[in-house]
Amino acid sequence: MNIFLKCTIAIFLAGSSQTVFSQQLMRDNLGSHIATKDLNLNNFNINAANLVSAKGIVIGTATVLSNTSIALQVEGVDKAILVPRVTDLLNATSPSIPVANIVEGMIAYDVATTKFYHRENDKWVHYADADGYVNKYTQQLVLGQKTFKSDSGFVAPGTFVGTATTVPTPILGAGTRMMWYPAKAAFRAGTAKGTEWDLASTGIYSTALGYAVTANGNYSTALGSSVSTGGFAGAFIIGDQSSATVQSSTLANQITMRFAGGYKFYTGATTYISIDPGANGMSITSDKRKKENFEAAQGEAFIQKIDTMQLSSWNYKGQDAKKFRHYGPMAQDFYAAFGKDSYGTIGNDTTIMSADFDGINMIAIQGLIKRTSELKKENSLLKAKNELLADQQQAQTEMLGRLYDERERDMQKMAAMETRLRDELKEEKIAMHKELNRLLNELQQSKTAVAK
Repeated sequence: MNIFLKCTIAIFLAGSSQTVFSQQLMRDNLGSHIATKDLNLNNFNINAANLVSAKGIVIGTATVLSNTSIALQVEGVDKAILVPRVTDLLNATSPSIPVANIVEGMIAYDVATTKFYHRENDKWVHYADADGYVNKYTQQLVLGQKTFKSDSGFVAPGTFVGTATTVPTPILGAGTRMMWYPAKAAFRAGTAKGTEWDLASTGIYSTALGYAVTANGNYSTALGSSVSTGGFAGAFIIGDQSSATVQSSTLANQITMRFAGGYKFYTGATTYISIDPGANGMSITSDKRKKENFEAAQGEAFIQKIDTMQLSSWNYKGQDAKKFRHYGPMAQDFYAAFGKDSYGTIGNDTTIMSADFDGINMIAIQGLIKRTSELKKENSLLKAKNELLADQQQAQTEMLGRLYDERERDMQKMAAMETRLRDELKEEKIAMHKELNRLLNELQQSKTAVAK
């Protein structure tokens, strides 16, 4: 018969020496034919296809089975297999296929639910729901690995319930797994040591990826190893594997990171900001070998510019002035003073880069050092002059002292001389007075003698 078969094979006796089919209705392009005898297909070809080969059957355009493990092979580029369409496969009281007749591995299309089912582990499992979503993941082995492949992507929809949900998580307790929990819109992947991925430890809209990580705050994220969002909403925490002690968030909407090896944030091919292991501050790229276009800065000029800047305390608009106060310059003033050199622009008029701020402070400090050095030199000169003047004053003081002493001695001498002269004059006066009295006496005596 020259045919393209559409046939239903009711019985296939693979173990017999001859494969025998019961009388069946077969249709081709010549019309219907009723066989009057049992049809023995052993070693017969239909449409150049060996129907029976190593206990397997080939239907369609293929000539031989692809391998000896195939029981039924159907080939055709414009044909499809129509599986049995049962009325109500899942009917609790009167299923289309009686329970006694069910065999593991059966395949059927259920008209009542409009889904394909196969029998697995004493259950009917459907391949896809009405929206085309896979409801049962069947493990596949590709190159020895269990895989899932979808070139167009995949979705796993579910119903969000919220914090009050009593729907249990898909799996409880310790273990390694990837888990999507629609009732809280939460995602987990990695390894749970204990109960960190159970219902009570799962925040709504939370994500936990890694080992022993807990995202128990709503809208929180925990990544890495041995970290927890601590029940704080909106918290984000990342941890390395340097410690088995769980690091926790301490505030809501806080990002916390633990990296014992430090941090490095690249802002360009060669520029970065880093925090070294054990450090309590940031480092910036400052390697001289990575710099160019050097221009000397005049520290005194920078000091004078800083002297004219508006420096004050302030707070950002919208912040509580009692809690969030700051000191410093305005970006506009800072940019106007230091925003340009002979090569180009430095910063902008709305922000102040901390590295430039530090650099300007260093230049100003250097200027103050130079100014201090000059003042020290001037002070040394003044000190030397003062010392010279002091020495001169001391010499003058000593000279004046000596002169005073000499004057005192001279005055004492003059006083003594005056006293001596006075005494001498007094003695001479007395002597003269005596001499005068003598002379007067002699004169008187002479007068008396003449009178006689």
